[in-house]
Amino acid sequence: MSPARRAVLVLAFALSLAACERDSYLPEGTAAILDKAEVEEDGTKSLAVQYSVRNSGRSAIALSTVSFGFATDARRYYFSDTQALSLPAGGVVYLSARLAYYAATESADLSSVEILGAFFE
Repeated sequence: MSPARRAVLVLAFALSLAACERDSYLPEGTAAILDKAEVEEDGTKSLAVQYSVRNSGRSAIALSTVSFGFATDARRYYFSDTQALSLPAGGVVYLSARLAYYAATESADLSSVEILGAFFE
């Protein structure tokens, strides 16, 4: 094999590896809290959260999991919301999640509501 042909093959191989870079096809996104409220329905108090998921990557997001934390006057709560999506690159979707308290006598500290993490597939 001639040196020129070998150089062309090495260059083609290197370019194909760069094109298949793992980070280029893994979904990337961000989640943000838009609003939160304490709601009561049929004697059960809950925290309701409205949030957005924005696709900041190059590939579509098919599934998102966003984990939240917040405190009431009695304890700290943790929960995750998983949604099946079809969110193209650059897209944004608005979602809501709700978690009932253990006791109807609890009251949420709305300033404590936070996103603990987010995972996208």
